[in-house]
Amino acid sequence: MNEQRRDALPPGTRLDGDKYAIEEVLGSGGFGVVYRAHHRDLGVCVLKEYLPSEIAVREGEMVYPKSSGDMGDYRDGLNRFRREAQQLIRFSGHPNIVRCRDYFEANGTAYLVMDFEDGLPLDAFLAGREAQGQPMTEAELRHLLRPLLEGLATVHAEDVLHRDIKPGNVFVRRRDGQPVLLDFGAAKADFSKHSRSRAPHTPGYAAPEQVEDECHLGPWTDVYAVGALMWRAVTGSAPPKVESRLSALRPGRTDPLVIDEGTGGGRFSADLLEVMRKCLHLDEAQRPPSAKALLALLDGEGLEPLEPVRPNPPPPVPPPQPGEGKGKPLPLATVAFWAVIVLGLGLWLSLQPWSSSSPVNPAPAPAPAPVSAPSPAPPKEADPRRRVVERAVFRDALKDGGEGPQMVVLPTGRFRMGSPSGETGRDSDEGPVRMVTIGKRIAMGRYEVTFAEYDRFVAATSGRRPNDRGWGRGSRPVIRVSQEDAKAYAIWLSAQTGKTYRLPTEAEWEYAARAGTTTTYSWGNEIGVNRANCDGCGSEWDDEQTAPVGSFAANAFGLFDMHGNVYEWVEDCYVDSYAGAPIDGSARSSGCGSDVRAVVRGGSWNEYPRGLRAANRFRDGPSDRFDNLGFRLVQDLNP
Repeated sequence: MNEQRRDALPPGTRLDGDKYAIEEVLGSGGFGVVYRAHHRDLGVCVLKEYLPSEIAVREGEMVYPKSSGDMGDYRDGLNRFRREAQQLIRFSGHPNIVRCRDYFEANGTAYLVMDFEDGLPLDAFLAGREAQGQPMTEAELRHLLRPLLEGLATVHAEDVLHRDIKPGNVFVRRRDGQPVLLDFGAAKADFSKHSRSRAPHTPGYAAPEQVEDECHLGPWTDVYAVGALMWRAVTGSAPPKVESRLSALRPGRTDPLVIDEGTGGGRFSADLLEVMRKCLHLDEAQRPPSAKALLALLDGEGLEPLEPVRPNPPPPVPPPQPGEGKGKPLPLATVAFWAVIVLGLGLWLSLQPWSSSSPVNPAPAPAPAPVSAPSPAPPKEADPRRRVVERAVFRDALKDGGEGPQMVVLPTGRFRMGSPSGETGRDSDEGPVRMVTIGKRIAMGRYEVTFAEYDRFVAATSGRRPNDRGWGRGSRPVIRVSQEDAKAYAIWLSAQTGKTYRLPTEAEWEYAARAGTTTTYSWGNEIGVNRANCDGCGSEWDDEQTAPVGSFAANAFGLFDMHGNVYEWVEDCYVDSYAGAPIDGSARSSGCGSDVRAVVRGGSWNEYPRGLRAANRFRDGPSDRFDNLGFRLVQDLNP
């Protein structure tokens, strides 16, 4: 019998008509006991038994309230336990939420049946790594957070809060390193109401609104707990209790939870530390409002620089009163203070990304170029429901006095690559769907490479001048270029700028095209009207010719024409399945066969809408040149 819970059922006990046999106690707490069991059909499973030790007692196999006065609380808890089963069944399709197989009531109590997973709770996983002198790295933490938050976003979308996220309630599967969110015993639906009830919470991981009266709970409450979980992984220590933080700040002392550039021993980026700081803000209005918003923040959307910690910030300078200071010079300290503010504001403004008509140039503006690319046509009216995140946009100066293509800095992240089995128009080579990590910092061409940009390369190298079919050059995408031509342009551009330009990998291209979405197109599951250039897209160029780049709305990453206009070369060789393909965002270069074909993505002006799907892929010979073939480049950024 388990020494920590002497009222646990002994091994060999059979439940629910002999369907289940208890094998051993896996753990216990104030609200119940968790067993490893065997089901006669399902095999090994986990049973969670409702047994709140403060108000209930076991006699034999039966469980009873300790007294008649405890009956109401016991029944309330049993109802919450039943609701936990109902909630888990709703979420059972998500790979990062524990799967509920069954629920039954017996012995005066109730039992949850869940999948048995091989692995470790996150607290044990972290402790083991730290004991070996190998604490979690930033890459590993991000790898853990994304699927965890994807699961939590599913929970929030159903108007449910978890309310007890902590390392002990996150299980790390051994087979794939993926996290599984456990223990929804504290979960509560309808979080629009002011409600704390008697739900358990864990000191250090509980938000202020969980420990103070009359506070509004919401998804931001779980976000605080995720921030505390990050603190545990980053610092190797438990997060301070929120009561201690509030107690220190009320008399004006320093918050015991300090996050600065040295937090975590300098092993973590300023961006990640800033995300953690936002999650752990005592003011709920200053935190990311949901798991979905936190995912966007991890991708760098709306992320501001890490604020320095100032234990004793200077008081604000009061505004002058009417008539005060007339004819008197301002004190030197005041002049200096406002000078710093003005200079800082000017510097901040100079570093902000501008609109597509005024891209940021990190280098001084070069002299007028002998051949200048016409400005892309302004995008047509965008769908007002779409939110395009402003990202850093730049153009590198060329040695010949011109400028390179406009580039957009992309966030790092993970995504599901490929077409799900139920997607309309899916081809067999678009699977199996798998998680791919884009961990390398890159910038991608805001537009497809234009004739004007490519013609500069042709003039400089005395190369082959592609035929424009009479449609026009300038700001139209270059066509009739092979993969070999595109790579030659990238080499020339790299030499001109001193930066590393190349074709995107297939994974990088699809990640950029999806821009954080999982739909057929980046704007939704239907092609709509006038959103792209294709045969059936409802644009003025419909199945006639290419359109000037930028003629349609950008996606959420600020990239134009990822769907339609021209097919775009990528680096990978073509294989008719993703089986064995890299999952780190790199290009596939093995298993290509003797007749090597290169992958092209995105669809084109003469393609049907199904060919514009984010998952669609096609192939051509590396030396092929067609009227619907073009390209865009990426630039590798410094780590």
